[in-house]
Amino acid sequence: MLKRTRVGGIWVVLMWSGVLACIQNVAAEQPKMPGKVLISDVIITGNERMSKEQIRVRMRSQPGSDYNPAVVDEDVRELYKTGQFSKIETLSQPDGNDRVKIHFNVCVMPNMVQKVTFLGNKHIKPDALKSLTGVRESTPLNPNLNHQGCQKILEKYAEQGRSFADCQLIKGGDLADTEVVYQITEGPKVKVSDIKFEGNHFVTAARLNSLVKSTPEWFHLIGANYNRQMVDADVNELCNYYRSFGFQDVRISKEEQRSADGGEVTLIFHIQEGPRSRIADDSQQ
Repeated sequence: MLKRTRVGGIWVVLMWSGVLACIQNVAAEQPKMPGKVLISDVIITGNERMSKEQIRVRMRSQPGSDYNPAVVDEDVRELYKTGQFSKIETLSQPDGNDRVKIHFNVCVMPNMVQKVTFLGNKHIKPDALKSLTGVRESTPLNPNLNHQGCQKILEKYAEQGRSFADCQLIKGGDLADTEVVYQITEGPKVKVSDIKFEGNHFVTAARLNSLVKSTPEWFHLIGANYNRQMVDADVNELCNYYRSFGFQDVRISKEEQRSADGGEVTLIFHIQEGPRSRIADDSQQ
């Protein structure tokens, strides 16, 4: 009995010695944390329009600062925002111990905008549309910027109550273009003629109507313009209201029924309440 105990004791000692040795080996094999890597130089090539100083002032990566790939990526995004470049490539080059050179190779937009034309606009002047889109003559032709201009035009018309306006980029969507042409269909100002709710059982339509910001016109004279963004916000507000009472699976969609002349729209909110998953205070209804 004594011998077996001693053997067990020796085994335990050997086992823990092995564990300690293993721990020491792991610690010895772990690489040391690398020190900071400094940027020794920032080299910009391929640029033909902006000076290097104009480019550098937009960048956080500077000689003498810590090298951070995430910051280099941010610099690239910031340079794209200028609308001057069609392609930007970066390369980090080791430059001795704990130092690195950063290369930015930029490709400028090949063509300049020679002419900007807006077709179909009657309620917004061309100069206002140029300011809105940022698309002007004698600036680099940037297809992405031109496409974004269409969206900005539609948002502006929506503010005026023309939520069913349409905008098409006819020219300016290709790097080879030298002219930008927008085709605009303004459409009429649209009023909300009525608001309806379908599928609601837990709460009355009157209560739901008090939650939405979209309002119908009165006697065809007074009323809010139809605004799609506002309607989308109304859908979110209604969903949040139902969820506050435990309807976590509620689904709400919108339907737009336009009048024959397109000047009015009836809003219908289709509600699928789903099961109520918890007990809440019904006094808020």
